[in-house]
Amino acid sequence: MTNIEKETLVAVRDLTKAGAEVRHLDISVLRRSVIYDEGVAYFSITEPLITKGAMENVDQTEGEDLWVGSTEASVVESAKKHFLSDWKNAIPSVQKIQEIEEGRMPVKTRILHNEDEITKELIRLNTTASRLSICSVFGGMQMSQMYLFDSYQKILNKEIRGEESNEGIRWITNIDSRDSLDLVRIFLDAGIKVRHVKNLPPMNFGVSDKEIAVTIEKMEGGKASQSFLVSNEQSYVDSFQFFNQSVTNNLM
Repeated sequence: MTNIEKETLVAVRDLTKAGAEVRHLDISVLRRSVIYDEGVAYFSITEPLITKGAMENVDQTEGEDLWVGSTEASVVESAKKHFLSDWKNAIPSVQKIQEIEEGRMPVKTRILHNEDEITKELIRLNTTASRLSICSVFGGMQMSQMYLFDSYQKILNKEIRGEESNEGIRWITNIDSRDSLDLVRIFLDAGIKVRHVKNLPPMNFGVSDKEIAVTIEKMEGGKASQSFLVSNEQSYVDSFQFFNQSVTNNLM
């Protein structure tokens, strides 16, 4: 399994011709590489870990640029379990290559529960969008300033250059205290169009020209959300664009 991109098509085809079965996973969910034989597991990890105790499964390992090998039966079984679970969700290389060559984006809807994965996915959505409409509580603005603010610049730069009939970023929120004014001014100064609405819907969402991201969490104090639904299904995108326009009609 790997993250198949345009730059890696030649290598993937060479592996396939050599007899390997290759499948694609999005880089945001490609947590670790796992290779195993009858009794040995080798896996990469994403955060440094120093331990003197024995490990029972691969979930106990987190490290960067580090590989671990183990003959411990429980670790090998855990590695197999993770690999086979991911393998079932992976896309055959032939299908992914066809999508890349035809310029098609696969239709998918996912619910994300990992904080790092959510942040990566929202950054990807922001940086690939031509326009973005967001409706959130003030906590959503605080969270966005801490984790996502830099990713908005690409959309704003497109608007400045007048590319793709870009509409920039429009943000609907409830400005209900003096404490919120300083942050709202930062967003305004960056070129984000911020509007106030008295009654916000019971969810926070962002909708671009291609995708939607939704959470029902309040993100109080800028706390990162622990659950997000992300989808590029056109029916969802159209529905949230319409919903956003309905909210806009009640703006002050």
